[in-house]
Amino acid sequence: MNDSSELMEEPVFASRRILLNFVLITMCSQFTFALLAMKGVLLPQILELWDVSKTQFGLLLSVYGLASNVMYVALSWAQDRYAPRQLISITMIIGGITT
Repeated sequence: MNDSSELMEEPVFASRRILLNFVLITMCSQFTFALLAMKGVLLPQILELWDVSKTQFGLLLSVYGLASNVMYVALSWAQDRYAPRQLISITMIIGGITT
């Protein structure tokens, strides 16, 4: 027999824990994007709740966008150099502190 047929590939979601972590991360990111997508619908309520003008809210979203782009570049560099377990832990801690 050839060696490739003897090697069984492990499925992507080899354990329930990996699957649950994936689902949790996906749901959190989808919630963030849904909130940003609904900003037009929720804008009057957000402006009133935060007591900000439309200009100030636009600046807040601009800062968020710039910070996201910087973090995307930084994390794309880091993911090539560090283990996924370390990166996920660090990004979850940073996300918890900043939100």
